[in-house]
Amino acid sequence: MANATKRNPRDRRALHLSQRSYALRQVRPAFMRVGVPVGLLLLGLAGGALSMHAWQLRGAGTSAFAHSEPAAAPCAAPALPAATLSAPGDVEAELERTRLALAQEKASRAAVQKSADASAAEASRLDTELKFLRGEANKPR
Repeated sequence: MANATKRNPRDRRALHLSQRSYALRQVRPAFMRVGVPVGLLLLGLAGGALSMHAWQLRGAGTSAFAHSEPAAAPCAAPALPAATLSAPGDVEAELERTRLALAQEKASRAAVQKSADASAAEASRLDTELKFLRGEANKPR
């Protein structure tokens, strides 16, 4: 019975801790509590913008990360005023330059047309595939 009346020192410490008043205190500063979620939000937005850009460039047939120069504009030879074309050689040179510019323009238009035809064929194929898949989804199983 002597043990029942004698208290353990650990019990006294526990009793003292349980009867103190405690106040909640913030663990992190305010700029951390607001700054970290905002930073993560901005990082997510930047990642989304980069993926959208990559997706758009993927459809154009180029890489999002390759730094290629834009396609050159069709060559248009500057026309010389008629007053400067006095010799027959000058007229022939101007005519040859104009023919070259016309050939370059024709090749450029053919390349654009070929790309447009390929894109139209791809869109048609995807449309057909989409219609098939929608039909498969609606079938009873």
